[in-house]
Order: sequence, then C-alpha cells, then structure tokens
Amino acid sequence: LEEIAQKNFAEAQRRLDQAKAELNALYQAIDDVRARSFELERQGGLSQHTGATTDEFVNGQKIRIAKQKDVVREK
Repeated sequence: LEEIAQKNFAEAQRRLDQAKAELNALYQAIDDVRARSFELERQGGLSQHTGATTDEFVNGQKIRIAKQKDVVREK
C-alpha cells in the first residue's frame, strides 16, 4: 500500500513539475519578446506595428499564464 502511495505521489510530483516548467516557459517567452523589442527599438528599427504585435503577444501570454496557473493549482 505504501509503495502504491509513493508511486502516486511521484507521478503527481512529476505532473506538477511539468506544469510549473510550462508556466516558466510562458514567462520566459514574454521576457524574450520584450528583450527583442527593446533591442529593435534601441537600433531604431521598431515600428508601431511591431510594438503593437509585441503587446498583443504579451497580452495573449498573460491569458495563457492565467490558464496555466489554474493547471498548476489543480495538480
């Protein structure tokens, strides 16, 4: 019985770790796009369209992050 409980716990922990890694990847994607946008702006190449696209991406990521946080809480 204890062995089964340990296996179940290990599997739940693995799923939680995976969900957290996915959440961290979403945050990292925001950091990456912001860094690229900053670099483009610094070089004078950031247009309004590119800035708007970046904002749309970040807003979409925020929605994905909220959903992924729910997944993490469920695990």
